[in-house]
Amino acid sequence: MTFEEEVLSLCKDKDTVFIFISKNDEVQTLGIIEKLLLQEKEVIVPISIEKNKTLGISEIISSDDLRLGTYGILEPKKIRTVDKSNIDIFFVPGTIFDKKGNRKGRGLGYFDRFLADVKGKKPIIGLCFEEQVVERLKVNPWDVPVDKVLAKS
Repeated sequence: MTFEEEVLSLCKDKDTVFIFISKNDEVQTLGIIEKLLLQEKEVIVPISIEKNKTLGISEIISSDDLRLGTYGILEPKKIRTVDKSNIDIFFVPGTIFDKKGNRKGRGLGYFDRFLADVKGKKPIIGLCFEEQVVERLKVNPWDVPVDKVLAKS
């Protein structure tokens, strides 16, 4: 099973999927997003709100809905608000993960704050490259671990 197939298989029985739009140094998610949209899933993506360092969220209908946003990341042109509690599964990036699911992001805490109230309620899956997985990470009390890490070879 390919990396993309593995991600899509986790979404098979899910209606609403939160997935990040990758930067150049992250596993590419646009192809996965396109397939989720073709499967008529509700696809929710993050929006960086720089002034208070939080993540907003919006549904997208197509990849044509995207424009270059904060930090050079593609974000929705039009905001379609969604209730976070309706999201069935969360796919998140990280710069490094360990085998227990601990993750480190880019150091600003956007995803940790966003996921704090999700942990234990909905699956959180980290997506990364194989070389981004280490045996063990030193973590902070506010770091939110993922339930599973999918690493692309």
